[in-house]
Amino acid sequence: MKYFGATRRSSAPPSRAPRFYRDHQIGPSMSMMMDNVSIIIYPIEYSKKAHPDHWKKGQTEMDSTRGRVVDHVGFSVDNLAEALEMLRKAGVKVTDEIKSVAGGKIKYAFIEGPDKIRIELVEGQATKE
Repeated sequence: MKYFGATRRSSAPPSRAPRFYRDHQIGPSMSMMMDNVSIIIYPIEYSKKAHPDHWKKGQTEMDSTRGRVVDHVGFSVDNLAEALEMLRKAGVKVTDEIKSVAGGKIKYAFIEGPDKIRIELVEGQATKE
């Protein structure tokens, strides 16, 4: 949240108290805004109750989004190596190291976000020549 410039949607301090909607735990949750995108992270209990068929016997955490219809979300960064170093120091797991495409004009890497959401970090952009 700090690195990408996301802001909390609410100015009230976050609450750790459980909140329920139609017998599904929806809080505590985190709701952030970045540009025009609203990112809501629900507690794992919501997924367990709303989608019980997705939970295998004894499963305790979310599966990675890799290979799913919505595989990942992506963010642009000015300096990919610097961003990865800062995120590593903050304890963020880097799942795919820096790779490049378009003759080195575009660099990208993947990190693991909350609940194993894949996040792609991209530096550079392709230009028509």
